[in-house]
Amino acid sequence: MSSPSYDPALDDEEFFAFEGPPELRKPVAEALAQVIDPELAMNIVDLGLVYFVSIHDKAVRAHVTMTSAACPVADIIVEDTRHALMDALPGHGVDVELVWEPEWSPDRISTRARRIMGG
Repeated sequence: MSSPSYDPALDDEEFFAFEGPPELRKPVAEALAQVIDPELAMNIVDLGLVYFVSIHDKAVRAHVTMTSAACPVADIIVEDTRHALMDALPGHGVDVELVWEPEWSPDRISTRARRIMGG
């Protein structure tokens, strides 16, 4: 199942905190929108699982969370996130950290995802 491509014009919300060259924000968001949570069949950007991405020099750091600490696919999502960022930013070192603070809540789900879910 293919995820709709990220388009910041669809929503007026900030999907995740970003530090780095402004021209890289959209390619990073597009890459992350290709990472699908297999249990929910929705991308991690729209689910609000991406908290932070920073790019400084050739180092990329990302903080992601899961909807539950008991998520059985957490390792898969973290690894898919790492690969998506490596593909989007060739030559950069990528570190993806799984974080639990702040705790995820359904309030983080994007307006677009809510529309898709019928809400």
